[in-house]
Amino acid sequence: MLPAFTFSVTAPDSRSFSLHHRWSARGAVRFVTPHRRCRLWRGRRLAAGDLQMTLAEEAKSPSNAPRSHQKLVSELFPERFRPFLKALDDGSLPLEDIPAFNARRTKIVCTIGPVTASYEQLLKMAALGMNVVRLNMSHGDYMFHDQVIGHVRRINTESPFVLATMLDIGSFDQVRLGEFPGNDLVLRSGDMLTITARHEASYPENVTEVSDDAFIEVVQPGDVIEILASPDGNMVLLRVQSLSNDGKDAHCVVMEAGRVRSRSPVAIRGKSFKTRPPQSGAFEHDLEFAIRERVEMIALSFVEHPEQILEVRSLLRQNGANNTAIVAKIESAAALQNLPAIIQATDAVMIARGDLGTDIRYDMVPFWQQRIGQICRAYAKPCIVSTHFLESMVLYPTPTRAEVTDIAEAVKQQADALMLTAETASGKYPLRALSLMSRVALRIEQRLAAGMRRLNAVPAFESNNNWSPEVLRNTERVCATACTIAEQLRAAAILCFTQRGFMATLLSRCRPHCPLYAFTSSVMARNKMSILYGVRAFRILFDGDPEVTVQRAMDELRDRRALQPGDRVVVVADVLGGRNRATEEEMLFVFGNLDVENRGYISRALVRRGLRELGLKAGDDVELETWLDDYEQDQALIEECAVAPDFEECMERVAGSTERDGTEPASLETARTGTTGRRRVLDQVDYAAFRQLAQDSAEIVQTIQFRIME
Repeated sequence: MLPAFTFSVTAPDSRSFSLHHRWSARGAVRFVTPHRRCRLWRGRRLAAGDLQMTLAEEAKSPSNAPRSHQKLVSELFPERFRPFLKALDDGSLPLEDIPAFNARRTKIVCTIGPVTASYEQLLKMAALGMNVVRLNMSHGDYMFHDQVIGHVRRINTESPFVLATMLDIGSFDQVRLGEFPGNDLVLRSGDMLTITARHEASYPENVTEVSDDAFIEVVQPGDVIEILASPDGNMVLLRVQSLSNDGKDAHCVVMEAGRVRSRSPVAIRGKSFKTRPPQSGAFEHDLEFAIRERVEMIALSFVEHPEQILEVRSLLRQNGANNTAIVAKIESAAALQNLPAIIQATDAVMIARGDLGTDIRYDMVPFWQQRIGQICRAYAKPCIVSTHFLESMVLYPTPTRAEVTDIAEAVKQQADALMLTAETASGKYPLRALSLMSRVALRIEQRLAAGMRRLNAVPAFESNNNWSPEVLRNTERVCATACTIAEQLRAAAILCFTQRGFMATLLSRCRPHCPLYAFTSSVMARNKMSILYGVRAFRILFDGDPEVTVQRAMDELRDRRALQPGDRVVVVADVLGGRNRATEEEMLFVFGNLDVENRGYISRALVRRGLRELGLKAGDDVELETWLDDYEQDQALIEECAVAPDFEECMERVAGSTERDGTEPASLETARTGTTGRRRVLDQVDYAAFRQLAQDSAEIVQTIQFRIME
């Protein structure tokens, strides 16, 4: 919001009156008097000297300084977090720009660059409504990204905000040109440029190599080659005229002129020249970095086939990153042909409208934006809309009316998240752009809640490969019913308890009218749910007694002032039901299906899925310890210590619980036992251990409860 002040001005006729002024986009001043908005007082323009002197005196006046009785930003949040939020009280954030707790349903993804990489800036962006931090691995080095990730984890640990981290690790088609003398090459319309795969020590003028030979193997005469000439998105277009030197040289004529930088990205319009991720080079190193840093999401560019996603998912599993979500970026015509298969294989989708608009007709981009969102909701996959929302705010403090309307249209389509790129990475007004997007989204959502909600019906549900069909259908029906009950009862909120966030995803898919609060014991699952429409996730300790877990959730919401006494809430949760009906044959069958490589054991991450396929559920505490790894448990304990009064003592307990003796537990019983704060778990579960877990479990019962906040 633009700064506003109220002050007194003396007019030429010696009359004094109060004016409310607001700086406009171009630095002018608009006035609001008790009578009308104008620059005039009783028909006469104010003396410029009097006005300028008043403004100067107002700027120097102590009345502009923060007053002791004025409410500070940190006071908007629970008291236990306030010592960590002092950076918000420097006066740069107007109170009215801070969104109320979970008031906005649409999430916001912000790309982080040099202007927003500091801890203080990230904390302010979190306060203004940022939900996901995006790091573009094409810019900056690993040290820069590592520092940002460290700041994000500190914010998640010490503040009331929850941020997820998304690493954009490039694409299967990420090919770049070579180096130019002087770093730049100026191309004019009609000039010739030869692209080669000869990989020689030096080249003549207007000859450059490409980083991947597959590029030259695919290109044909008549193809259009796109060169990203600048970070602003300016394109230099070439048309291939002929091939020579056994197909290693592509001779091109310049169609659209521009200045090309060394190592500029290059692509063939309408063609894909790689279906597998490279096993060496930047892609592999970026993937290793993402796995090492335990980020919640990685984004893949130019995904055109589901096999590309499955290949990366296999690499993640081989390296123990089962919980890392994959975001498929849709930015080519080829991807639109395989859209349902891609969406079913991925964890989330990003509509990269900039690149997509260069590969299909411009007038088709709005259609596909809406269509992709509908398919994502059918498969219960989050959908992110990206590119050029507030492009003018990279340089100017206010957006165009068309940009504001673009945000409003995406919110009306109920996309899960909107993404800012250069606006927050390198723009001059990153905080203002974020605040504006948040306020526009909130205003449109309020309009939707007032009567436009039914215009966007929930699409028919489609199956998901990650769950067995029967379990999935039952869970989806329960979630849809819970949303219907909540709307009929005008509930203040829906509460759900989930280990990995899938039940929250199914509830979010229905776009309920009330806030959706999800509770999990996993730090990573909580952070990943930051991308889901309308979901505010919390990490709490699950107890073997479901009633204790529900009360902990109620206490957390009461502390956050999210609910008031007397509010009606709908609770969706799994509880232990009747006796175990699983037979030996059924347990062998499920274990065999999970052990696809016939190794005689499965990873602990698959144990919970096996129990679900048997229709069984272990106690929440046992189930959590079965699949949650040591890193996740350490992070949960560290978060608890951060806001504990005895921080040092708490951290000593964490350090003691994280010591390792280097030996594997001898049995399932020893895996369950442990000391302070945590139990050790089996990394590999054989059939005997799986059978024991199944026999100790009970029939799963999914419940919908109606409660009144006390």
